[in-house]
Amino acid sequence: MTRIMKRTQKGFSLLELLAVMAIICIMLGLAVVGVGNALPSIRATSGMNQVMGRIRRARQAAISDRRTTVINFVAPNRIQILQNPPGGGVAVPLDPTATLEGGIQFVYFPATGDTPMGFGACPAAACFTNPANPGGGIPATSFLADGSFGAGIGVPINGTVFLGIPGKPTTARAITILGATGRLRTYYWDGKVWRE
Repeated sequence: MTRIMKRTQKGFSLLELLAVMAIICIMLGLAVVGVGNALPSIRATSGMNQVMGRIRRARQAAISDRRTTVINFVAPNRIQILQNPPGGGVAVPLDPTATLEGGIQFVYFPATGDTPMGFGACPAAACFTNPANPGGGIPATSFLADGSFGAGIGVPINGTVFLGIPGKPTTARAITILGATGRLRTYYWDGKVWRE
């Protein structure tokens, strides 16, 4: 009688290993594409946070120093904070001018329209209006010693600052400023409507 010994198989076949490698490559490719699509949105949110920080800095300086503090949104992507010296005179820079990073600019996308607050009635990246005089032109963008945002005590100015990456409406972000209190609200464009 012939005795045939069967060997037990150990390990994986080459075909099984190739199939697993193919699945891993497909999943990795999908992850890279997903991160690539999310990166502009992450940059836009980071830029919005940077602008929020600068606006809050200006408001805090106005309250703590008891002086009018002016914010200039300089196209395409710079923010300058100036403060009026005691007794009047020419405003001096409070901090070095900040530049937005990651390709973020002050930009208005007409397809997005205005935020739910309705402060950005003009088609511009930085839109500020006096509620008592909506057609009165672009006023100064100043925080006052009481923390309000306006042209003077009792003259609040509401406004919206729009930003994003030019040519990419999905990166649209907006910051609204309620003049009477200086309260800030942030919005992002989800492709259909502004969301908080």
